[in-house]
This record gives sequence, C-alpha cells and structure tokens, in this order.
Amino acid sequence: MALRVGDAVRIFGLVSEEGRKINGCEATVLLPGDRCHVKLKSGVKKSVRESNLVAAGEYDSDDGWNVTCVAKRPRLPGSGGGSLATTSTPAAAVQRGYSTSQVFLALTRRFPLVGRYPEIVDALRELERYEIACQGDDHADREFQRCNSEALEYARAAAVVCGLEWSLGEEIGRSGRAGAVALLEKEPYIGKFRAGQIVDLFQTGTCAALTAFRNGDAPISSKGVRRFENEARRSMRHAPEKRALNRVVGISHMCAIDLAGGTHRSLDKLRRETGAAPRHVRTVEELRRWPGLVQRLPRSTALAHSLSVHDELQEPVPLAEALEMRSAVEAAARRASKSGSDCPPPREGEPLCSCCWHAEFVGGGRTRGKAGHDVDILLWHHKEPASWGDGKEECLLLPLVEELQQQRRMLRREEAFFHLVRTAHRAKGAGRPPAGEAACGGAGAAGEEGGGEAPDDRRHRRDHSMLDSIRYGIENLACDHHDKVFAIWRSAGGRHRRIDVVVCAFPEELPFARLAWTGSRMLNRMMRLQAIALGINLGPHAITARNEAGRGTTTTRLTIDAAAGTVVELRPLQVLPFKYVRSEEDILRIIAGGTNAFAALVDPVLRNA
Repeated sequence: MALRVGDAVRIFGLVSEEGRKINGCEATVLLPGDRCHVKLKSGVKKSVRESNLVAAGEYDSDDGWNVTCVAKRPRLPGSGGGSLATTSTPAAAVQRGYSTSQVFLALTRRFPLVGRYPEIVDALRELERYEIACQGDDHADREFQRCNSEALEYARAAAVVCGLEWSLGEEIGRSGRAGAVALLEKEPYIGKFRAGQIVDLFQTGTCAALTAFRNGDAPISSKGVRRFENEARRSMRHAPEKRALNRVVGISHMCAIDLAGGTHRSLDKLRRETGAAPRHVRTVEELRRWPGLVQRLPRSTALAHSLSVHDELQEPVPLAEALEMRSAVEAAARRASKSGSDCPPPREGEPLCSCCWHAEFVGGGRTRGKAGHDVDILLWHHKEPASWGDGKEECLLLPLVEELQQQRRMLRREEAFFHLVRTAHRAKGAGRPPAGEAACGGAGAAGEEGGGEAPDDRRHRRDHSMLDSIRYGIENLACDHHDKVFAIWRSAGGRHRRIDVVVCAFPEELPFARLAWTGSRMLNRMMRLQAIALGINLGPHAITARNEAGRGTTTTRLTIDAAAGTVVELRPLQVLPFKYVRSEEDILRIIAGGTNAFAALVDPVLRNA
C-alpha cells in the first residue's frame, strides 16, 4: 500500500499493551515510510509500521479482513512473505512484526475442545447454525450466491472465544461491562456489536439475537432493528424449524428453507396432482405425515429411509461402533488394493507397516477424541495411490464400496442416502508421471525446478477454480479430488449411522488430506486465508503458488524454514515440491512464514476452532 501525506488510515494488529489501546483507531498520515508517522483523531502522534495500517474503510472487524488488498501489497522483509529472521515462539513471531493480520493472530491460539467458556462458544455456534438454516450455506442459494457473512462472523467469534486466554469475569470486575467490551474489540475479528453479544452471553447465558432465533422470530441486527428478510428476500423467521428439517439426511439447507416457507415446488406439484397439500412443512413429523410430498422431493427413496431411521442418525456414534466401522473399512480396503497386503496390527509403539492400506479417524474423531453423529475415516498407503488406471477394478474405492454393500454394512444408493465422488485417474495427470518421479507420484530425482525435484504435472493439484474467486478463503469440495463416499452404515447391532470414507489420492498428499479432513471447518478457512496472504493456495492436495490476475510471470517467494534460512521461489500455479512437506507440522510452519507461530495447532485436539 503506497501511503501519502494526508491519507486516512486505520490501525490494526498491534500486540503491545500500549499498541492494543489504539487498534481500530483512525489516523492521518504525517510522514509515510516503513514506519509511518501518523496523527490520531485525539491529536496524539504515533509511529506505526506500514504493515499495521490499512486505508480507512478497508478493514472492519465485524466485516472481515480484506484479503484481496493485503495479498497484493508488496511484501516487506519480515512481513510474512519473504525472508524471516529466526523465531521459535508465537509471541516472538508477532512482536518481531512478521505478520499481524487478524487471521495470523487467531492462528497463534490454541482451540481446545473445552476452553474457558464452552457455553459461550456453543451459543455462538448455535447462532451460526441458525444463520445458515435461514439463509443457506456459502453460495448455496442459486438465486443470490454469496458468502454467508453473518454465519461467518459468528463462527469467527466462536473460534476467538474458544482460544481466549484472559478472564472475562476478572475484566468485568475490574473495568465493568464497557471495559470488557473494549478489550474484546482488540481480539481478532471482534467488533463492538459482537463483543457486546459475548459479554451478554457471559452475564446472562443469552443475547437478543439468540433469544429471537430460539423463539422463531427475526433476529436483531447490529443497528438494533429486526432482520425480517435477508438480501435474497428470504424470511429470517422459523430458524429452529428450518434447522430441524435440515438435520434430516438428504434435505439440504435450501430445501428446508423452501419447505418451511411453503415455496418448495414439490408442494405446488402435490397440490396440483392430488388437490391436497400442506401450506408449509416445519417439523419432521409433518414431513412424515405427507408421504406423497416425500415421493416428490429429490432422492425420494433415500429421503424416505432417512426419515425412518432419523432418530438413530442423530445419536452420537458409540466408540465400539466407530472402531467396528474403521476395522471393517480397513479390512475391505486391503482386500481391494492392488497388492492385497494384509499384515497383522503392529505391537504397541511400533510404526505402521509400509505395505498395507491403513484407516484412521479424521474429523471430530481426531479433534475431539470421539465420533459425533457420523464417523469420518481416511484411508492411506505409504506407497500406493488411490487409483492406478481408469477401470472400475483399477482403483481402491469402487471395489471397497461394492464389498461393504455385499456385506450389507454400507447401504446402496437404491435404498438409502449414498453419494460417491471419484475423480477419473487420467484427470489427476497420473497416466504420465513427471520425469524422475515414481509411478505413485512421490518425490523423484533431481531436476531443474523446485530446488532439485522434477516438475509436478498432476493437474488436480492446480485446481483452484473456486478458491481464486472467493474472497474469504472458503473451503470447497470442488477442489478436493480425493476419492470419497458419504453413506449410511448398518452396524452389527442393526443401528444406522452416517459414515464418510476418504481415500488419499497419492501417498505424498497425506499431510494435506489429514489437515483438510481433520478440520475444523473454521480452522481450514483461516489457514487458507493465511496462505492467500502469502501468495499461495493451501489445498487438500498440495501448496500451490497463486495465479493472481495481472501478475504475469511474477514469482512467489516462500519461506519454508526461517531458522534454517530455507526459501524457495514458485512460479504462478507451481506446486511446492513435496520434499518440503512431510507432515502437518511442515504445512503449519510454512503458512506461518517459516516460523513456529502456529505450533500449538500441531496437536489435533487443539484444532476445535
């Protein structure tokens, strides 16, 4: 950002005790430079790094960080994109000024399953779910595609409170409500309105918006008026009913919104064909009472099955059943694999073998240490890819699913919810491995590109068609090319559970698959946003240099390890060689500018953002 004398700017991201007092304040530039001299509205003059200034109006803590503007700024030494000095702690990384953006500061926190204020976190996440129930998830409304910014703000606030390191009660006792609100405003992503809601939740257990949502009323906005409709003219009332309908497996957010509002075309179709139809549907019981309507909804057979076992699908999956599911999936995967290897389990403390496929829990099973309402399983192999040809028998997932269906453990598409996503082998660029690489796509012999590794021509790793166009770093499965299936599982005891099985596409992509499918969703979003600020895309397969409009042949300078002085330059859309990324810890260090600022997140149980 080229500043000039007289420019109006806003200060953000200062972490010293004195600096935090002026975060969010507007000022006028007196003398531009790496350290700008600015004058606050109060008349006080300060010297502030240019990297801690944005144009007034460009940043608002309740509306999000303008990544597009920040990512295109020239990167100064130590600003997170170039060569960094040695650091080993989050505090040192921030104090040295490597990066003080909202997302960077948030990622230096720990996000335990149970933090200081679990009730406040749960309430904020409930508000997020109500916003999604009324408006749909990001870009879900085809008539008005946009990011659901209201839900995003609640998700951010929940993450911040989850990682809060100071006592709200002590601050209220010391400085009163106003003091607590002011201190919360200095936290990443928290504005005055959101801070007030957090204090209300702490003091009373609820806030005006949550009370309204729970009562089915329109919520109250930051301006103190009720939001009866969103920008797409969809009603913001009846949130609990819409959320309850959406919890039925097979009913999307938008379908639930249309059913509750009486605008779903299947209601009109039923009325025309039978002469009788409900005005609207707002409970699961009402939907069950109208089988004719269910038959006219998309995927009617699967939906009818979901309704019949709805209560079972809402139950938390017991540990014994989750272990049974993982064991059955792993055994079927080994029989379906190209090698057919099936070694006995290793003794305690011994590493897993390199000749077999292995199954591990991801999602909540990894961050919470227990399964939720579904079980997420990641399959991976030290050497074998997920597919080795385009035929049905030349991949792992299809024979695996067929065997589990024959065993009556995984239900078929014709009888229950079932969604299989598979990228053709040739679409991954695997038919012709890059020169010097192994057939499975691993690191190969020395080459000219990427510091001694052969060029990477696997097209799926460069698929950022959605990420480049979405400002908030939203994750999108359109860019995820790991083979996967989402289905209904029947346990040995006859109970029905949801199961998601993901097959890691190539062995070297395992750290990225683990990180993406472990989550949380909000953490993924923040990590991808931080990556964008460094000029790279963090995907479920690789790290790739961004292809910014107008960049031409400009390279991205990426610090791999600041302590060792390891820096690489990547051309637009070039994949970072996998020799630099052997673990999730490596990824976290790279997106932290080569520092250990995000080291707390290496432990999956601290990723409950």
